[in-house]
Amino acid sequence: MITTNTLLESAQQHTIDYLNQTIIATQQVSPPSWSTPQPWTQQLKHGNIPGVYAVLHSSHLGLNFIPNAMCIGYSNKIGGRKSSHTRTFNNQGNTIIAPGGTSFYSNTGSQMYHHDDNIENWFFSFMPLSNALLAKQFEHELVHQYKPPFNNPSHASGLKLI
Repeated sequence: MITTNTLLESAQQHTIDYLNQTIIATQQVSPPSWSTPQPWTQQLKHGNIPGVYAVLHSSHLGLNFIPNAMCIGYSNKIGGRKSSHTRTFNNQGNTIIAPGGTSFYSNTGSQMYHHDDNIENWFFSFMPLSNALLAKQFEHELVHQYKPPFNNPSHASGLKLI
């Protein structure tokens, strides 16, 4: 007869196996590069991928652009997150209210609009990272190191250690 203790032990072992596989996969990640900053209005070729992204203003473009990013974030679908920011920007930085009463708002899109309402001055860069735990921690470290003006460090992903 299988007891709840036996099932708990099985669950513990499966969890440990999963975490060990995650550790191995994280150790094997070779550092990808940031994409070349592209104009905000340009369609992403590979937008349906997870990773870390940077919102950049034309006044801060250069060889080392990440320390000057206006916002750094993580998304499991980078293109979708960029679209979210764009929707609020295109609504003059205001909340979008659908006919049914649901609302949508991107703080980053709003801050972009209020900083500079010319979409041509905004750029986007990303680093694909399929390991979500690693990507979230990378976002956390970038935000805390560089303190982008549109980020609230307490909202950066990152691991919650016990």
